[in-house]
Amino acid sequence: MKLQTFAGEPSWRLQSKNVELAVTRRGGHMAPVVFDRRGRRIRPFYMAAWKCPPRGLPPILRVLRGDFFCLPFGGNATPYRGEKHPVHGETANAQWSFLSSTSRSGDHTLTLRLRLKIRPGTVTKRLTLRDGEDVVYQEHLVEGMKGPNCFGHHPNLLCRSPGRLAVSRLLAGSTYPRLMESPADGNYGGLVPNVRFARLGPVPLVYGGASNLSRYPARPGFTDVIQLVNDPKIHVAWSTVTFSEEGWLYYAFKDPRMLGQTVLWFSNGGRWSAPWRGEPRNLLGLEDVTGYFAEGLAASAKPNAWSRLGVKTCRVFSPKRLTSIRYLFGVARIPRGFTVVRSVRFEKDGVVFVGDRGCARAQVDWRFVCGSPSPSASPRSRQAS
Repeated sequence: MKLQTFAGEPSWRLQSKNVELAVTRRGGHMAPVVFDRRGRRIRPFYMAAWKCPPRGLPPILRVLRGDFFCLPFGGNATPYRGEKHPVHGETANAQWSFLSSTSRSGDHTLTLRLRLKIRPGTVTKRLTLRDGEDVVYQEHLVEGMKGPNCFGHHPNLLCRSPGRLAVSRLLAGSTYPRLMESPADGNYGGLVPNVRFARLGPVPLVYGGASNLSRYPARPGFTDVIQLVNDPKIHVAWSTVTFSEEGWLYYAFKDPRMLGQTVLWFSNGGRWSAPWRGEPRNLLGLEDVTGYFAEGLAASAKPNAWSRLGVKTCRVFSPKRLTSIRYLFGVARIPRGFTVVRSVRFEKDGVVFVGDRGCARAQVDWRFVCGSPSPSASPRSRQAS
């Protein structure tokens, strides 16, 4: 497959009747992604547009777009047992290699591979589109790796209009455990640190008052990060963002036993240090991970606030065992008056998003994230948190 250039990055292209996407060779970042490509052409993801990228900008920031796989996830400023990983790992920074591109019976699959150097191992990236579905299926196969690691997906949505967030049942949630942004560096955070909560709703602001975490864009001039801990008893955990003015919603599905937390990055012009200079704005990172906030491997592998509650923030990999990490996201049209998802009902041939006013349906193979093509029983409807 020939490489094509999108926003300055050589990329591989994959398309079905419904979806088209590009994946960068450097870092494996997925964008642009166009859903309903023969109709409304919905583009949910952010793409960095550096007018003049500063020298020394790490690959992940130079490429920054769409969704990318992180191993290990997080800043990784502190080395772990002599390993010094880049921000969000080699998987989000290094050069991927093309393996294959196939189209069979309406399924279109692109397969890439990356051989890790900092900690030996191989990651195979498999992306699949299916005719008739506005869905992107992802599988990352990790083999040859030894020891604990944190990991996750990093989708970056661009909220062009007001969005309402909803997620499946939680065990807990928290604002960042410390002051994440420093005004002395020209960076500003709006949420009071280390505030625990049970559901998306109002949390206190450092300058007084409160802000509702379920609504975005919000808090202009600030950048904030929170983490949600998913209930592992749920068969399929989900996140949604409803854009009622635009008539569609974004959703992501995962197995909470593999990706146990969700990190929300609310980037709305709160960083003025280089290279940000007030960007990005109206960006929502809806990041499904196993890790401790965005602190990186060292913080995720040692005892932390979540692990003391029995929540796993890393996974021990074995060179004798292949680990499959599955994930999917897609979009669905919504009826007029639908503003937020109240619950999700999983059915034989797709899902129903039950809203405050009416329902939205999507054809999607939700069983994919469970690692089984056809489980014997369908999970019951799960209420939003």
